Amino acid sequence: WVSSPASTAPRSGSATPSKNAWGYESEEASTLSPPPTKWSTTTSSGAKKPSAKGRAGKVAASTMKPQSARSIKGIVPATYTPLTSSGDLNLPVIDVYADYLVENGVAGVFVNGTTAEGVKLSVTERKQVVESWVHALNGRLPILVHVGSESLKDAQELAIHARAFGVSAIAVMAPTVFKPRSAEHMVQYVLAVASVVPNLPMYFYHIPPLTGSTFDIEEFISSAERSIPSFAGLKYSDADLSAFLACKAFNEGSLHLMYGKDEQMLAALAMGAEAFVGSTYSLFPRVYHNVMKAFKAGRFADAQKEQLRSQQAVKCLLRHGGVIPAGRALLSLRGVAVGPPRLPDRELSLRQVADLENDLQDIGFFKWA
Repeated sequence: WVSSPASTAPRSGSATPSKNAWGYESEEASTLSPPPTKWSTTTSSGAKKPSAKGRAGKVAASTMKPQSARSIKGIVPATYTPLTSSGDLNLPVIDVYADYLVENGVAGVFVNGTTAEGVKLSVTERKQVVESWVHALNGRLPILVHVGSESLKDAQELAIHARAFGVSAIAVMAPTVFKPRSAEHMVQYVLAVASVVPNLPMYFYHIPPLTGSTFDIEEFISSAERSIPSFAGLKYSDADLSAFLACKAFNEGSLHLMYGKDEQMLAALAMGAEAFVGSTYSLFPRVYHNVMKAFKAGRFADAQKEQLRSQQAVKCLLRHGGVIPAGRALLSLRGVAVGPPRLPDRELSLRQVADLENDLQDIGFFKWA
């Protein structure tokens, strides 16, 4: 899925776009956010990247001191796992992916979560993906790794592996088959995983629309902070902003919360959110940089305009198969060939990819994203 140059050109009768500091074409280049200066805009950030040779479980554990997850502010893409057409891992793509994200000024990466189809991967594959991200980024960004599993033993094994490779933090979501019956049951599960890596920050991945868990999240964080020494906060992927605000205010703001509903970033900013994890931060990061910049500057109409653009783009993805299949197609159109999803999700046909691209053209996506 690599678009031809003609496919992203402005349609007949449109204004000739200029390039802004991100390198994207836009008629509004002068008003949009430039890339943060702390990131290099080239692939050479000063440190030599280790060789990818010998990955797939044979690389050495990292001795690099992990970057702090608690200090993260900004957007953290929930990464897609690169796959081949036959459904196998395509690890070399992670090098390209990592450079793309660094160049687009993200604040970290979230690996092996739902966007990554982590629960579809074997334990060995999940380890290989983590190792590849560690080597590709080489300390340029914090790495947060989802280690949750229906198997507690697998989750513990993945946590130990993540610590060995120097990641910044780990996260677990609630099991989806044998669901926790209460907040306290969930705390005990998280504690059992955290206890094997006691000095590694632990986040709870709160995503009730997928897990089906119904326990009270405020009750959970109150118990978790008392019971789990390494408990750092939440990846909060729920639309309930009133509960998000209560969690943000808990114990005078002692927890680090990362909001996970991309289409509601602006509303979450008003609730005090500063860190965001989501699928579409890989796909159109510039839009979200502009939401945050406009909000911080008090330009609320501009922030609303950018958030609406995000919502329009997400609706396009949903019309064409969803954020997993269509998101993979879009990321490939942007130059990072992550390939198709793993079954039971289905790959978009060439016709479906073309239809997606046409819909995105109709909303002006390739001018402002």
